Amino acid sequence: MAIFMGMENAYPIGKDISNVQFFYHQGIRYKIITHTQNNELGDSSTYQKQKWNGLSYHGKKVIKEINILGIMVDIYHVYNYTFLDLIKLIKAPVIASHSSAR
Repeated sequence: MAIFMGMENAYPIGKDISNVQFFYHQGIRYKIITHTQNNELGDSSTYQKQKWNGLSYHGKKVIKEINILGIMVDIYHVYNYTFLDLIKLIKAPVIASHSSAR
């Protein structure tokens, strides 16, 4: 049996990319990039106006760091274009922890 600690909403990463490594060292092994609102990394699947039309430039840099560390990305709560950006960039498996087919 294994239990993965995750982060639902990568908002705490903020603008400081070193926070990816900080949370990795705290045991976080998967991240949901957005939650109920857009954040510095990308757009959420909620009905608010899209800010980045997918991942932000900073979000793409964060995904590169996530790839280096081998952190999984949970695709739940992300906007369709954010999802497409993620699929293009992610090297590790993605998960949909509490989702259904689109």
